[in-house]
Amino acid sequence: MPIAICRACKSYAGKAINYVTDEKKAERIYTHGLDESRSLSQQFIDTAKMFDKGEKYDERKYYHLKFSFEPKDRIENGGKLNAELAEKIANEYLQKHYSGNEYVLATHTDKEHIHAHAIINAVSFENGKKIQHSNRDLANMKDEINDISEKYEISRFDWKQAVKEKRQSLKQERTKEPKELTQAEKYIKERCGDEWTANSWKDTLREKIDEAKEICSSRTELQEYLKENYRIEMPRNTKGTVSFKHPAVDVVVRGAKLGADYTSKAIDESINLNLERGISYAKLRPTEETSRTNSKREVTGVKQNQQNRIRKQPAERELNGVHSSIREIEERTKHLSGTGREELRERERAEQAERERMAREQREKVERLEQQRKQFEKQQQTALRNHRSHDRGFER
Repeated sequence: MPIAICRACKSYAGKAINYVTDEKKAERIYTHGLDESRSLSQQFIDTAKMFDKGEKYDERKYYHLKFSFEPKDRIENGGKLNAELAEKIANEYLQKHYSGNEYVLATHTDKEHIHAHAIINAVSFENGKKIQHSNRDLANMKDEINDISEKYEISRFDWKQAVKEKRQSLKQERTKEPKELTQAEKYIKERCGDEWTANSWKDTLREKIDEAKEICSSRTELQEYLKENYRIEMPRNTKGTVSFKHPAVDVVVRGAKLGADYTSKAIDESINLNLERGISYAKLRPTEETSRTNSKREVTGVKQNQQNRIRKQPAERELNGVHSSIREIEERTKHLSGTGREELRERERAEQAERERMAREQREKVERLEQQRKQFEKQQQTALRNHRSHDRGFER
């Protein structure tokens, strides 16, 4: 009774491959389209780069397909299933649908039920196309794996009935009376008040981060604001990633998990907008201040003009400081823009060189495979001629 689960993953495949190929768990390991003398995960990356894919943070980089079988199907329990047959069933399906993709297939026997993990490169090495799965495709996958298993006398799994039962269970759960606060929720309420338990703690995090984004002009300022006012910590605050820690729940959540508005890029955009608003306001202030002072001079007498002149000196110093700050920011922006353009050009040149290197390696790999194929065919032809000569000699 195989249960098939397939999910797309946006991280790199290194950790997943290391997990499924762990010698303590995996009894059998099979690879397709990969050179086992090199890093398997790096080959996934190289193939994607050949087609200018796999570099975006939110891009699908690999698929994790899991085949799980019932304990009763094991040979030890009177069935016909062992690690070799589980690999055969999984590989039969993979060869039919993913022959143009690199994949690692590992069969685990460390638990009561035998199960196989397939880590599949999302990018095809044949044409650079990405795997596309609709809900209908996933349903067909479950049916097809059932059919393959039945061919080897492994029991079927009625996944449609299981889905129906789960939906009914969830429906019944939703119609129940509201539950009392859990111990964890009570603890949060005691430490942080009602606001943390009124909504989801993630919703409250979003609300506080939104507030900080509106008024802060740097990442550091945002981090300090959240910590001082709401005891929200930012364990990770780097150029590419941010994470937040709830003050009462010992859980760290990445900004991307809270939504597209809470990634490092989105936060930086809000901060830059605040800076632009601040610079625009500073540029307008001197004109407004001068206009206001001139109007007063026209309306009031000499005595008021003298008072204005006395008060004008510190205001001038303040405005001069604002002008100086604006010039400094503009000069720094110009410098950074020039440096950034040069760095971008350098990075593009490096990426182009890397693509050419990978394309060259791929061509060499194809040439080696072609030579091996020709050599194998030649050996087959030689063996066939020798066999025929032997048969003719035997007939004589």
